[in-house]
Order: sequence, then structure tokens, then C-alpha cells
Amino acid sequence: MIRSLLLDWQYRLDVSATSRLFIRSINLVGFGLILWMLPISNMVWGDAHFSILYHDFQGLDSIAVLLRSDGVRQFYWVFLMSYLGLTLLGLLGFSNAVSRFATWLIILILYYGNYDVSNGGWHMLIQLHFLSIFLFKPDTIQNETLKALANFTHNVAFRFIWIQIAFMYFTSGVHKLFGNYWLNGEALLLVLNRPEFSLPFLFENLAENTFWLNLGTWCALGYQLLFPFVIWIKRLRPWILVMGLIFHLFILIFMGITDFALILIAAYTVFIEPKNANRLLKYLRLE
Repeated sequence: MIRSLLLDWQYRLDVSATSRLFIRSINLVGFGLILWMLPISNMVWGDAHFSILYHDFQGLDSIAVLLRSDGVRQFYWVFLMSYLGLTLLGLLGFSNAVSRFATWLIILILYYGNYDVSNGGWHMLIQLHFLSIFLFKPDTIQNETLKALANFTHNVAFRFIWIQIAFMYFTSGVHKLFGNYWLNGEALLLVLNRPEFSLPFLFENLAENTFWLNLGTWCALGYQLLFPFVIWIKRLRPWILVMGLIFHLFILIFMGITDFALILIAAYTVFIEPKNANRLLKYLRLE
């Protein structure tokens, strides 16, 4: 069985349409979020920035914190414009392993340039950019051995993206089990009672816990614990993805954590069936 799977991964590439859609999606969300932050870019990366956390990166790791050097920080706009250009090209379908490596390296530098104001969504975006490097296009390779290797690498990276997303939900869900607020149903009430993560009409009117807030809390917890297992079951996959879409739209609309929500919604394209991904790409006239 394992030998058959390895041979299958070497000589077949059934998920190429999904990979192309996924690459375009993460480039789209990365482009949009950096564009959205341009008006405050000087406060995040430029002269008006602030830093709270201390870093002790050395050797190759020091590349990640280039923007924390005063001599480099003044040129932060070069990194921003480069990222915008590369993600726009990726969105239009003009990308390869080299350009995706450059995109990953630049977003890594931007992230560590001021990770004080970042969240887990940006960290996930970095991981997705990195794994997308290995989504090779074997049809452009003539040598059969190299083509088989490219197929295999592509398929392994593709599944690693699934594992990365599943692992994120699993660790988040398990961590919540060690506290009290998620198990007793109060977590959603507590979050929405903080002005930083709520809308005014919610913040002003949620004085006590209700059945619906309890239900929302437990549904969110259940979703995160079930996702890592259900996502591998093909006939249940659409249902868990719809639940995830609702979950992240709630985070976007009611909690205002826009970047995290959009990054995870974009990441969900990796779970779309290849034939549907192909239809979507043609419908959007991206191919």
C-alpha cells in the first residue's frame, strides 16, 4: 500500500488545479492585506514604529529581523513594494519556485520587522507561502526522473499544507481544554465584552451569558477539535469547510480580526476538489 502510494505520488498530479487556485488565493490575501496597511505602514515598519518585544536572533536567523536594523528600516517601502509586486504576479499566475521563495522571504522580514502588532494569521500566511514554494509544475520539466521528483515533492508539500492547517486547529482546540472559560461556555461572552474584539452594539448589550453565547462557544471549540479529523473524510469535508467559513466570517465581522479571518478563508482553497478548482479558475477567468 505504501509503495503504491509513493509510486502514485511520483507519477500522478491530480491536484494541480487546486494548487494553482491555492497559490493565487494566498497571493490575493497577502496583496490585499499589505495594500490595506499602506496608510499606516510608517507606524508599523517605518520611523514611527514601536517595539515591545526583544529578539536575540543570530546567524541566518538575523535575516528575519533585517527591518529591526535602523540602517535597513528606512528602506521598508522597498520590501512592501516588492511583496506587492510579487503577490500581484502570483495572483495573475506568473510564479515559480524562485518567485515564491522571494515572496516568502519578504513577508518573513516584514513580519519580524514588527511582530509586536501581528497575530497568528500572519504566522500562518508565512507558513503557507513557504510550503507553496514546493508546489512545482512538473509539466514544464522534460527529464523523467526530475519530473517524478517534482511530482512527489509537490504532492508531499500539498498534504503538508493540509497537516499544517489541521495541526493549527488541533493545538488551538486542545489548549482551550486546559482552561475553564471554553468548557463552561463563557469564552465568547468574555471576548465580545472587550471593546478591542467587539462591535459597539454587542459590547453595550451583552451584559450576561445566554444560551446562544454558550452554544457559540461550544460550537467553536467543537469545530477546532473535529476539523483535524473530519477534513480527511471526503464526504464530510464540504460540511466542515462550510462550518469553518461561518466561523471565520464571524471573527471577521463581529470581532474585527480581519487579517486572521481572510488568511484562513484563503487557505481553505487547498481543500477544494481539483475539478471544482478548475471550474472556479475558468469562471474567474484566471486561466
